[in-house]
Amino acid sequence: ASEVRSNTWNVILLLATIIPLVLPICYDQSPFWFIGKPTVENLLDEEGRILSNKVRVKWGAMHNFKCVDYFQVEYYQKDDDSNKIMTPRIERFRRFYDIDVDPCTEYAVKVQASEDYQGRREDFKAVSGVVYHKVDYTPRFTSKPSIKELKIRAPRGRGGRSVYDWDRRTRGWQNDQEEEEEEEEVPEPVMLRVAWRLAQIDYPTCLDYFVLDYYDITYNESTFSRTIERPFKSPRIQYDIHSDSVPCDPEFRYILRVFGLTGAETRAEWTPPSCVLTTPAPTTTKEPEERANEAADDLEGVLEENDQLK
Repeated sequence: ASEVRSNTWNVILLLATIIPLVLPICYDQSPFWFIGKPTVENLLDEEGRILSNKVRVKWGAMHNFKCVDYFQVEYYQKDDDSNKIMTPRIERFRRFYDIDVDPCTEYAVKVQASEDYQGRREDFKAVSGVVYHKVDYTPRFTSKPSIKELKIRAPRGRGGRSVYDWDRRTRGWQNDQEEEEEEEEVPEPVMLRVAWRLAQIDYPTCLDYFVLDYYDITYNESTFSRTIERPFKSPRIQYDIHSDSVPCDPEFRYILRVFGLTGAETRAEWTPPSCVLTTPAPTTTKEPEERANEAADDLEGVLEENDQLK
């Protein structure tokens, strides 16, 4: 019997040493709270551009931090608090967490600190003040707009006969009785059709308007510009431009500007196919020995010329 009592006391002593270790350090002690509000920061990609769909929430010191076992971040769209999102538990020594958001949408964000009561009752919680944040993102094209060159029918006179022919030199309609002059051939004018879909914009909710621009890079000015504003009548946007208004010129750039709600812009090109510069094919490559012989001959000729001039 004495041996049984001894074993019983050993079990009691063992339990007495274990149970306090599993209890929270601050069980039923003084509460804790955030000293300041959290902050929300935009994140950048490898090229230094703002990420459109992710932000970082940070928080600082707390009163009686020793009682905190874990954190969580709660956030929701400011105009719709019925769809609140709560993150998983965040380790107690961590001071930031990245959350997924929609750009150009204002969010309410707060941080929650908790003491883990390990199922004995609901965890004690302390919630920070609410802060608001919106990613001011400038939308961009995810694919290039379409540019087509459409033929223009020349106007006809009575009887189906053409009274005027296109003068390539003056870019105007001239009487066909004028004497033809030999001149360098110039491409016939065409109608340029620039088209794209709103689905080609990564975040249409951040979009304000478009500007088709024919820009002089020498004088930094636009000689042709058209603005396409909301409301857009169709998911597909199309604009026709006569090629005479935007002729091929290496000093000009064809720019399609995408303006966001903040006034910032991104750009895409709409260069007509006939204006795209192509690199000429390389000439016949000579053998190294042949090139060396030519270089030697050239050098010898230069030396002979120098001797004659002495």
